[in-house]
Amino acid sequence: MSSPSSIIYIFDFQTDSDIGGPLLGGLCVVLAAGIAPMLMPRLITGRSLALMENVSLYGGLAVFGGLTLYDVCIVYHLPHVFRVFSPDNY
Repeated sequence: MSSPSSIIYIFDFQTDSDIGGPLLGGLCVVLAAGIAPMLMPRLITGRSLALMENVSLYGGLAVFGGLTLYDVCIVYHLPHVFRVFSPDNY
């Protein structure tokens, strides 16, 4: 838990907030790698099937970690930047 916490603390939301696009692209790649063996079972066999499984597994882990980091950074930094959740707004 200390590693994600330190990354979230160091992450600068104002300059690094443009990682949403690459995360969406990675999510599409993982989705395509998961669906491709079901749509083309005769074309994807042997090594290519193992490659697709690895892309789905490890790519999915990387995208999930990135999306979690991105969402937590938004929740952590948005009140500090925009004062959205201040008591004055209620």
